Amino acid sequence: MKKHVITVLSSAALGVLMSCSHSVKPVALASNTNPADEISAQSALIDKAYTAQVDVLAPDQFNDALRYLREAKEEKTDGAPSKEILENISYSRAYLQKATKEAESARQQTSQIIMARKKAILAGARSFPQMLAKVDKKLIGFTDASKISIPMAERNALQDEYSALELHSIVQANLGPAKESLRAAQEDDAEVITPKAYKEAMNKVTIAEKFIETDRHSSEQIRKLSLEATTAANRVISLLRSEKVSRNQSPEQRAVNLEKKNIALAESKNATAEVVEESLRKDDEIAHQNNILTEKTESLTLATKQNSEFKAKAIDELAVRTAAARFSTDEADVYRQDGVLIIRLKSMNFATSSSELPSRSLDVLAKVKEVIMGFGPGKVTVEGHTDSMGQATRNQKLSEQRAQSVAKYFSSDDTLMNYEINSLGFGYTKPLGTNKTSAGRSQNRRVDILIKPNQSI
Repeated sequence: MKKHVITVLSSAALGVLMSCSHSVKPVALASNTNPADEISAQSALIDKAYTAQVDVLAPDQFNDALRYLREAKEEKTDGAPSKEILENISYSRAYLQKATKEAESARQQTSQIIMARKKAILAGARSFPQMLAKVDKKLIGFTDASKISIPMAERNALQDEYSALELHSIVQANLGPAKESLRAAQEDDAEVITPKAYKEAMNKVTIAEKFIETDRHSSEQIRKLSLEATTAANRVISLLRSEKVSRNQSPEQRAVNLEKKNIALAESKNATAEVVEESLRKDDEIAHQNNILTEKTESLTLATKQNSEFKAKAIDELAVRTAAARFSTDEADVYRQDGVLIIRLKSMNFATSSSELPSRSLDVLAKVKEVIMGFGPGKVTVEGHTDSMGQATRNQKLSEQRAQSVAKYFSSDDTLMNYEINSLGFGYTKPLGTNKTSAGRSQNRRVDILIKPNQSI
């Protein structure tokens, strides 16, 4: 623990000492102020200053503000007296106020550069800290001077570099997963094994990237083209996996599999022929009687169809309501889509960057298991989704790992042995809300359970 030595000085001596070591006067804080509250408040002000780009507009004063805030946090951890902690907060706040004032003056001289930097950050440039720091270092070389004077050529160069960083961030956010998949596919000889699919995926990535270079702010079209590229890249990976499975089989195994497919196809054709023959026979019978009973038959058929549809709809709605009744609104949303029951979990609460199942999530997963068991044999797909914060490849991997953790929980239960259980990760490629707000990002961080019984619900 850090040792604190307190020296008692006269007020005059203390004033001389402070004037020698600081270029600002500390901001007055009440002696009965809670240090923890002031640390939180100052941290919030620092975050706000980052957003206003004070860190690059007045770097010296801003760094002093950071230093004194850090010392206050360390002293609080070490159990230092409140007076010492508050003194550091006072100086941190004073330096931040001075930095903010200097930043406003510098902003007038660097408005176009700062606007370009802001666009880059909004596009995700903080996910590439080394690239951002490299350009920031050049800007700080001008803004840390007592009088800012940036030659026009340097202004233009800085704007161009931030603009290039913005473009890079947009490309990586939208096409990073597809590019990474194709890079891995190329290492697995996709150009030789699946040349057509690989070429098609590369073309889609190129088309999307060129569109972004042309119109980087057309979000909807970029999202559409990027999804097409990602889907094509994932198809290449899928084809390579299938080829590897086939490669590991003996010629006899491949022949047997082909024979099974041909038999299934033949049986399907025979069954279709029998259905057609039976249908034609019944059509002849119905046609024979239609001379007399046309109107009655049509009315009865219509009524029967409507009744069947009504019953089917009622059964579907009952299945969804029964499943939904097991969950609170904070735990999950339940709905049906194309014969699949979807349980959208809201309360998994994975730890940051972790795929380990939180113990508090086991109750809601147990409820999901009960719903699955209620439908009989079928297929379960666990989908993992993230928000767009952080690197795309990391988000993709994390979404896959979290989906695998949930799927493993279900697979380990013998009561679900009649179910085919799979997992998929989509990173942030399927957002439900905007990633520009905290609420939207929270909505996008989710796990979806797709349940498809052998007989559609």
